[in-house]
Amino acid sequence: MTRRVETRAEEGLSLQRLRGLSDSARDAVLSELLGRRVQGVCVSDVLLSRSHFGTARFWAKAQDVACLNLGLLQLLVDEAREVAGELSLRDLPVRAGTMLDDFLREAAPSWQHETINLGESSVDVPMLQYDRSVSARWRVRASPR
Repeated sequence: MTRRVETRAEEGLSLQRLRGLSDSARDAVLSELLGRRVQGVCVSDVLLSRSHFGTARFWAKAQDVACLNLGLLQLLVDEAREVAGELSLRDLPVRAGTMLDDFLREAAPSWQHETINLGESSVDVPMLQYDRSVSARWRVRASPR
């Protein structure tokens, strides 16, 4: 299932091709898609998922794309309402990156090897460890109201 989610998320990254177009070509493509004339469009690369995007392989490809799940989007909207009263779509990718950095700094994730006993055999596996109380606190903050 993770591979399927990752493949679908990678399809969303194909929208980055809009960045390579000239301003007039980008305006023409977006005008066609939106069904109305637009000009001087500022494109922000944001990819939204219901839950997650897959493995580190996807994240390596995402580069400058702001990857949001519904919880992170909720946090961004709440923060924007508290600070400015509205969410600036232009600032969304930067704010999302800052918020994810804040979470990672607080949660302090690290890989640790643990041994799992399977009867008479054992397997050494990498396990992602992090401060689960931080994750729980952020999850409560991100819950729909």
